[in-house]
Amino acid sequence: MDVGGTLRATSALAGKTALEGRLEITRDRAGLKLAKALGVLLRQHGVGAARSAPDFVPWSGDAVSIGICGLTVENSPERVAIYGKLEIGPAADPSGAALLSLADACLAILAKDPHLPETVDPGGTVDTVPNPFA
Repeated sequence: MDVGGTLRATSALAGKTALEGRLEITRDRAGLKLAKALGVLLRQHGVGAARSAPDFVPWSGDAVSIGICGLTVENSPERVAIYGKLEIGPAADPSGAALLSLADACLAILAKDPHLPETVDPGGTVDTVPNPFA
């Protein structure tokens, strides 16, 4: 998954899988594919749905950051960034279930939008300034 970053899945001890890397799920078709792929990856590794979703609304106006064990999830109007390391395991694993819930929430919002662009313009310009030490 290199569209919005890289998430590596490696085998860990006791039947668990370690997920490590960084993903950015944007409000576009690339983000839709990434959210789907994350959900598939988690389900393939035995993660079940959470009983209650984290209090997190993807792409809300608030710049919110939450932690899911070793992962950090940052929310902004442009993207949902997920980075760090997380060990997931059987269906009863609450950290994996929380990440699956987040991926499903992103997917639900993106799937409802019939006008998703292919990609989102990252916006902003970079200004070059003279080197003050030259």
